Amino acid sequence: MTFQQIAEKIPLTRAALWTPDYQVQSAWFEHAPFAFWLMDVLRPKTFVELGTHSGFSYFCFCQAVERLHIPTSCCAIDTWKGDEHSALYGEEVFEAVKHHNMIFTNFSRLVRSKFSDALSEFADKSIDLLHIDGRHFYEDVREDFESWRAKLTDDAVVLFHDTNVRERNFGVWKFFDDIKANHATFEFVHGYGLGIVAAKNPPVALQSLFTSDAKTAEDWRLIFSTLGAQVTREWQSQEYKSRLLLQDLELARTREKLDRVLGQIDRMTEEKAKVTRALSRRAFQLRKGAPNLKRLSLKIQSRLLPKQFKENAINSSIFFDPDWYRTTYPDVAASRVDPAKHYIEYGATEGRDPGPFFSTQGYMINNPDVKRRNVNPLLHFERRGWIDRREVFTRLEIGLTASARHAIANHLADLDLKPLISVVMPVYNTPESFLREAIDSVIRQCYPNWELCIANDASPSPLIAPLLNEFVKADSRIKVVHREKNGHISEATNSALKLASGEFIALMDHDDVLNETALYEVAVAINASPSVDIIYSDEDSIDENGRIHGGYCKTDFNPELLLGQNMVSHLGVYRRSLMDKIGGFRKGFEGSQDYDLILRAWAQTTARKICHIPSFLYHWRRGSIAPSFSEAQLEKCTTAARKAIQEYLDIEGEDARVTAAPGAENFSRVIRRVPSPKPLVSIIIPTKDCHHLLSTAVDGVLNGTNYPNIEVIIVDHDSEEKKTISLFEKLKRDSRVRIIRHSGLFNYSAMNNAAVREAKGSIIALLNNDIEIIGADWLNEMVSHAIRREIGAVGAKLLYPDGRIQHAGVVIGLGDFAGHAFHFAPKRELGYMGQAVLTRAVSAVTGACLVVRKSIYEEVGGLDEQELPVAFNDVDFCLKVQERGYRNVWTPFAELIHHESVTRGAESTPEKRERFRRDCEFMRKKWPDVFANDPFYNLNLALNSSNYEKARYSRRLKPWSRYLKEDESTS
Repeated sequence: MTFQQIAEKIPLTRAALWTPDYQVQSAWFEHAPFAFWLMDVLRPKTFVELGTHSGFSYFCFCQAVERLHIPTSCCAIDTWKGDEHSALYGEEVFEAVKHHNMIFTNFSRLVRSKFSDALSEFADKSIDLLHIDGRHFYEDVREDFESWRAKLTDDAVVLFHDTNVRERNFGVWKFFDDIKANHATFEFVHGYGLGIVAAKNPPVALQSLFTSDAKTAEDWRLIFSTLGAQVTREWQSQEYKSRLLLQDLELARTREKLDRVLGQIDRMTEEKAKVTRALSRRAFQLRKGAPNLKRLSLKIQSRLLPKQFKENAINSSIFFDPDWYRTTYPDVAASRVDPAKHYIEYGATEGRDPGPFFSTQGYMINNPDVKRRNVNPLLHFERRGWIDRREVFTRLEIGLTASARHAIANHLADLDLKPLISVVMPVYNTPESFLREAIDSVIRQCYPNWELCIANDASPSPLIAPLLNEFVKADSRIKVVHREKNGHISEATNSALKLASGEFIALMDHDDVLNETALYEVAVAINASPSVDIIYSDEDSIDENGRIHGGYCKTDFNPELLLGQNMVSHLGVYRRSLMDKIGGFRKGFEGSQDYDLILRAWAQTTARKICHIPSFLYHWRRGSIAPSFSEAQLEKCTTAARKAIQEYLDIEGEDARVTAAPGAENFSRVIRRVPSPKPLVSIIIPTKDCHHLLSTAVDGVLNGTNYPNIEVIIVDHDSEEKKTISLFEKLKRDSRVRIIRHSGLFNYSAMNNAAVREAKGSIIALLNNDIEIIGADWLNEMVSHAIRREIGAVGAKLLYPDGRIQHAGVVIGLGDFAGHAFHFAPKRELGYMGQAVLTRAVSAVTGACLVVRKSIYEEVGGLDEQELPVAFNDVDFCLKVQERGYRNVWTPFAELIHHESVTRGAESTPEKRERFRRDCEFMRKKWPDVFANDPFYNLNLALNSSNYEKARYSRRLKPWSRYLKEDESTS
């Protein structure tokens, strides 16, 4: 269902589409549309806000009053001094609020006091809308609500912000959970969460909100989270424009300063000859005792500049790059003159560019650990620094440093295999500048053993053929064929393939750009795994001005994800013999020809022979004046992709069909059928009392699941409550249910292992007693994967009761140990590159809902009863399964609700915390390689965020790093 269709079901008003007039940074941004809508439908007589701070939320309500012309009296109450959660601030915040409030003085007033001191200003049952956003500790929120309750009308509505924050001792969420028992409530989970509470009688205007069912509630949340996101985007856009304006002003000031400096330099011309001779003598003396040429050039340059520039240069530690200068000016290299000396004597006079600079001080400021460890920042950056060099260098076109190129050359000399790599490129009517840049990026490769095979697909532009012929004459490694008839991308690429003589084929589009280390990294991968058939890398995008943006940090080869999207794509490199075997590209798959190619190639090789390089080696030109076919004809490309996937499934003999992925129409879902008769599934549910949870879980399994062949084994851990015993007696009357006893200390692993030994089914389903079944087809979906020969453990999409994601696969190393992907994201969140809505291979899934073949469970020895009796046994189990060569799979198409750890409780006691620490240490020692690099998570992604955010620095060690020469320990 589209946004428009959902919007038609929700009683929206035009007010929800307004843009806030008062633009100030606020955590309340995403709730502005709801504030406008609420004032429109509720039309309160009196509105009071407790905790106004910068005033964004308050002035949203005031803006609605003014534009709707409603007779509402508004009051903001705050001390305007700040607190532990909003931070302390000065008088400037109140002054800004007071200044803006002048617009609304006919109906708005500011009361500067404590909340309790302002109570006397309001009569009982006089407030229709109350917004509580003061201190966020649990006791404070409760006190605010209780003390102001008498002032509320029977139809009043109360708002609580930050109901979705569970850190920094925030307690709003806990109070909101408590209040649900006695009041009608609704919660938005976006924008840190906003709780809506009916004080007594839900107002008629909000009946549709308070009484909405689960699906309609999701529609409400989707509508207002989408509108709120738009407000945030507009704010960011305005903020960006403001920053540009400030930068323009700063640039103007800098130009003025530069003009003054240039004037000073002109006045120094008369003394220049004397200074130059003195510096030459001094340079000779310094070089004898100071071999670091970069530091020497700093001293030389600083003597040439006025005093203030000299101080800035010294403070910034800016170094001159002699290798760049020597390369750029061949006469310097030919004369074998010291480049720093040459620039002093001739370059500055002739106006030559002194070359790129590297700010070591700026690098150390951004990387305090480098400064703390007293490490040479130049060496640290080349070994560990983030690949986007533009964050560090002041010149965008610098690329690799001279020392990195030297290290790469040394590494290449040591490689045993130096295969010829044929880069094939179909060309059609490419803008000249883009085509030149694409070809130049191949010519600039650090790896020399390549050839570029180009097929000109009968381009009508008169510029293309002469340009290509020009490159052929300039470099013998470039080959071109001019096709007489246009055949589109598949036939054109096949024509280019006929020119290729290399052992490996690299695919490249006519307007894209290769990273200068791309083919070198490919050669390194081939040497590391000589039998490799397919190699692919991470990729990012480049616009028409050469600015790099976006980026896809991919997983290692992920067959399940590949059937949902082309996660291989660029840079794709194939062994020539494999390409010949599958017959190159097929006509009729234009726009998805690469997708069709990888599926057919994968069918002819194994996952062990497919290598992923976690580095941005390919820059895909997107959004330019010459859009790619996949951009311009997205629907046709999607159709071709699904045709390729279905053909692959048919050839592999899988009883499956491909369809659009729900919520992500451009991606695909493969629906596999479970053979008949369906295998018996033994569903194991450990429990201790908690009859209400167990009853919900078992009822959902027995009566809310459409999989017919099941047995339920309940493992009772010394339950004592009468209601639980009574529930057991009732469940025993169902022939599908068995109850076994387990006594002693809580040992989740032992309980499940005991149940598996008694299980009759060939499929095991581990299920927590706090799981709630919400979709009948969940078990069919999970079993359809578990019965596949190559699949191990299968996990489900688990949701919190409020609709946020609790589990979408486990990432090893996330959050300093092992975390859930997309944790707390909205239910319908697409996730990073659609991975929250696509089936994919993962290293581990949670044992709260895990399906696996019994034979595999027994093969790996089940859950670890000795070392991991309580926690992490599921992660350890999955890693054992993965070690045996099976793939663990997470599917978003089996959705369940998980009331997380209700029975066992949180790790809140010293004993539990010590056990947690011990378990973590055990797991890290047992699985060091996976903790260092989860194959289904990228080394360029951050480990402190579950939303797949790009890390500031890559955890990947560059392949040439061990060939770098050790420099001095400090700069």
